[in-house]
Amino acid sequence: MIARDTEAQAREVLREIVDKADVQAVEGFRSAVRQAGPLRTARVGGRTRSSQIARRVVEYKRRGANLLLLGFLHAAEPVGSFP
Repeated sequence: MIARDTEAQAREVLREIVDKADVQAVEGFRSAVRQAGPLRTARVGGRTRSSQIARRVVEYKRRGANLLLLGFLHAAEPVGSFP
């Protein structure tokens, strides 16, 4: 999920991620996910507001997703643990 102030900024970050992606690492991850068993996977890009992100997460849950794998790039603050 990409959260930025505008949709254009989010799409630019997505382009940067894709342009700099390590193709072998991506393929290795894809292979590991396939071997893990039946998972529903989806890529979320271009979402900018937390309400948009929340609606998207709820929709994935409604469709049967029970796990989201998220990466935090360029985080301004460390991500803490939740109870």
